Amino acid sequence: MGIIAVLVILHIFFFGFPASDKIEGRFFAANELKLALAYIVLHYDVKLGNNCNGMKPKNLWLSIALIPDKHAHILFWKRRDLEIGF
Repeated sequence: MGIIAVLVILHIFFFGFPASDKIEGRFFAANELKLALAYIVLHYDVKLGNNCNGMKPKNLWLSIALIPDKHAHILFWKRRDLEIGF
């Protein structure tokens, strides 16, 4: 079996201090993020803007923080031909 990607880590030192196992609602928040992403994937077409030239925008390193390019554009179009039979 290979490496399994997880969204919520159960290790108590994940946030750098041993109180991370006391964070209430982290599983709920992770599932809400998955639900929002699934809604976007189902209902919208997503594309990088023209200022990206078809490539991933460069990230900015600020000390130990990784920050996305604030000048990059992401375009969303609502899908019109969507029929989901739930």
